Amino acid sequence: MDAINRLESQSRLEHAHQALGDFLTSDQWYPRPLEGMRGFSCNYRGHNGRYHVTAFIAESSEILMCYAYASTYVPSARLAAAAEYLTRANYNLLLGNFELDYRDGEVRCKASISFVDEALTAGLISQVVYVPARHMDNYIPGLLAVAYGQADPAAEIARIEEGGD
Repeated sequence: MDAINRLESQSRLEHAHQALGDFLTSDQWYPRPLEGMRGFSCNYRGHNGRYHVTAFIAESSEILMCYAYASTYVPSARLAAAAEYLTRANYNLLLGNFELDYRDGEVRCKASISFVDEALTAGLISQVVYVPARHMDNYIPGLLAVAYGQADPAAEIARIEEGGD
């Protein structure tokens, strides 16, 4: 029975990978395969910048993961302020979350969905792929102001979430 379950799981993973590639291609993300993974690398151009995006299948758990990466790194002297800013941003997000790597200052936004025993559809893929890219584009001006301009994290979050410029 285990062999049958493994085959079914592999078939679902192949279908999910194909569905992800088809969605990204048809939605004009111009995907490039990720080496050694069931996933793709893309770019997203928003109103406030351009972001590197990866979308891939975490095979062992049948989860679609998507990350959007900031195009700049936070300087070590501003890590605490950036962490406060991103924590404040995360508090009101319904989907997805920001992450900050304290080792090098990398900032990324993540969204994911489990599809265990389910088909991965274009609708589900769309929800996961667009969330981190749009969050990154929305919050990047405040992050840059905090990381490079000494802006107050709380004030920047208030400005962004109230729709101010």
